[in-house]
Amino acid sequence: MDEGINLLRAHRGPQKVSFSDIADHLFDYCDLHPDEAEVIGRFAAFLAAVEYIPHDHDAHPDRGIPAQPVGAQARAINVG
Repeated sequence: MDEGINLLRAHRGPQKVSFSDIADHLFDYCDLHPDEAEVIGRFAAFLAAVEYIPHDHDAHPDRGIPAQPVGAQARAINVG
C-alpha cells in the first residue's frame, strides 16, 4: 500500500485536480478491476466524508488519521 501511495505523491503530488476527476479515475479503475469495485466504493465514501473525521496532516503529514482496527474507520463514517 505505502509504495503505491508514495508513488502517487511523488509523481502527481503537486498537481491540482477536482474530486470529479478522481471519481472518473475510480470508475476507470473499477472497469479494469471489477473484483475490487467494493473496496473502491468504500474508499470513495471515505473521501466523500473525510472532512467529518478528525485528522491533522499538519501535525502528521504522512498519517493524518491514527491507525484503527480493520473496519473501525468505515463504521465511523457509516460506509461499511
